[in-house]
Amino acid sequence: MREETRNWISNGDKDLGTAGFALNSVDDPLPVTTGLHCQKAVENYLRAYLLEKAISFSNEHNLNSLFEACVSFDKSLGALRTDIDQLKGYSIASRYPKAEDSLKFRQDAIATAKRVKAFVLGKLA
Repeated sequence: MREETRNWISNGDKDLGTAGFALNSVDDPLPVTTGLHCQKAVENYLRAYLLEKAISFSNEHNLNSLFEACVSFDKSLGALRTDIDQLKGYSIASRYPKAEDSLKFRQDAIATAKRVKAFVLGKLA
């Protein structure tokens, strides 16, 4: 695996760690941070996949375009479509007042990001 690919994976792991920290924060849960960092983590895992497969991608934060680039290369990644759609929802919902901020909402965001990570890393193994 390329070093730059490992760097993208590491960045994703840091975002996932930040999401976990936000979920378990002592003062108050940070729903905005949880959802946003879950999405960012998955963007980084998808970038790692694209880089390793030598597929060009944009550096903009667009989960959908990164995902579609992956699926166009490997149709089996389409199995993640529901997870990707959920992550978009977590990130968007968390940016607005009165957004869903239940513990279940945040836990689901992290679980979704972990499923995507496992699937993508399995493809890179």
